[in-house]
Amino acid sequence: MTVWNSVRASRLHERKLVGGDTFIRQATLFPFFDRAGSVRQVLIVDADSSELRTFRLDKTRAWIPLWGSIRLDGPIQGLDEDVMDQLAPLWHYDPKWLLSDARFESQAAVPILKLTNCAEAFGQQPADLLFSVRLTNLRKVSFLVPTRDFQSRGFRPEMLPTRGPTRIPGVETRDAGWQLAPIWQ
Repeated sequence: MTVWNSVRASRLHERKLVGGDTFIRQATLFPFFDRAGSVRQVLIVDADSSELRTFRLDKTRAWIPLWGSIRLDGPIQGLDEDVMDQLAPLWHYDPKWLLSDARFESQAAVPILKLTNCAEAFGQQPADLLFSVRLTNLRKVSFLVPTRDFQSRGFRPEMLPTRGPTRIPGVETRDAGWQLAPIWQ
């Protein structure tokens, strides 16, 4: 594997994005991946807006050049309850905790999205993640080692913890009896 067929998560921050009738001057992309490293959806955060959008990799193709605009070929959709149900069991990497920004305070999805951030879930803070160039899977995790050098390791499912039951803000649970668990648990 070479650098030419991979993209660092840090290269997905604040770049121009062009797709169909969409143009975003400074877009940040967060690939959402499962515990095996397979990317299912990508969250788009616009630096000039509080609107959150996504695209599915099975319906939209992404081209991420070393320089210039990220290009998307396919539909982009808003963040609704159905999309949140799909994102909730996945992981994303947001080392700057961008979704904690004040402009997202009114977004109902943000508390759930904060739970999916794997920035601190590896046990050691990763310096960066390396995805395939089409964003289809997570390939490597880079860690900063004490010698001030980076050490990249191939991603393995055991690098991330298994999630226990998640308490979603605003969802009440009963004291007794059984209840149907949400899909993201």
